[in-house]
Amino acid sequence: KSGLKSILLAPIFSAGEPVGALGLISKTPRHFAYPEVRFSQSLAEQAGIAFANANLHANLQKASVEIEQTRNLMRDGLLVFDLDKQLRYFNAAAGSLFHLTGDSLMQKYRELNLIKNAGLSGGPEGELQRGLDAALKGQVGRTSFSASGGPDARYYEAVSSPYRDTKGALVGVLTSIRDISALYLEKEKLQTIQNHISDGLMMLDAGGVAIEHNQEWQRLFGVDENLSGKRFFSILARSGDFTFDRSPKDLISDALQGKRVLCYGQSTTSGRHLQLSLGPIISGGNVTGAVATARDITPLIEKTVEANEMAAKAQRHLRELSQLAELSGIVGFNVSNIYQKYLTK
Repeated sequence: KSGLKSILLAPIFSAGEPVGALGLISKTPRHFAYPEVRFSQSLAEQAGIAFANANLHANLQKASVEIEQTRNLMRDGLLVFDLDKQLRYFNAAAGSLFHLTGDSLMQKYRELNLIKNAGLSGGPEGELQRGLDAALKGQVGRTSFSASGGPDARYYEAVSSPYRDTKGALVGVLTSIRDISALYLEKEKLQTIQNHISDGLMMLDAGGVAIEHNQEWQRLFGVDENLSGKRFFSILARSGDFTFDRSPKDLISDALQGKRVLCYGQSTTSGRHLQLSLGPIISGGNVTGAVATARDITPLIEKTVEANEMAAKAQRHLRELSQLAELSGIVGFNVSNIYQKYLTK
């Protein structure tokens, strides 16, 4: 009915699978020449590439939509800054926390005033700025801040990391904001418990730097300043007039090698005695830090000295009684009366 007399069909392949055919038709009977066959094959190959690109584009769009939905369903906030610290992306959680809109995109960090405009506190704007600067240098920057106060307060931690392309080149900063309220409250409870422990406690990282400590540690060593961020041996060196029977550097070195160590210190002015012990923190089979405990053993030392004095006095009394017994045997003294008088001294 259509009057077709000749047809040439060239298969169309996409990703190695047949997806269709390209047809050359003629209304007159004929044999297709080789150049026409090659031409149809070339057109079919181009059509296959077009099919593959269309499928790839559709898959990329689908993946992009799924990724965006995942990002917006995340409880963590995400911010992406370019090398000029311009905001290039934020997800729903970050937008809600910092009150961001589409107009916020392409604005520089300083213009956004994230923490101030969101009514947040506890983490100075400069700290978040330093976190971005650290990430742009290939490091990881951290800061914390809070929202509102009282029992409904929320606490957040922002971690800024270098953002790199597939070739490893730095293209910006990825900042993740996590709600750490539950962890923060548990930490407060733990800190309260630590502050009511009679021993001084200090946590050290793998480099021997103090992470945190309780108030008893400060009281024992007579310091008022926050010791976090300082090296352990420098802390002991600044602990007033205490002298220790082992080098602080040797103590922390042994502890970070997985050993438990013990030493004693004495104040040259007050005469107080401290017992200092260190033990490793092991995670996943590796030493990741150390715990130092300090205990005031002055009462124990005093009791020991007193007991030694009493033992020496008892020995002296025994020798005197022995001498009296020998003397009574010679001159006829009444040992019983002498003994009673001696005990009343």
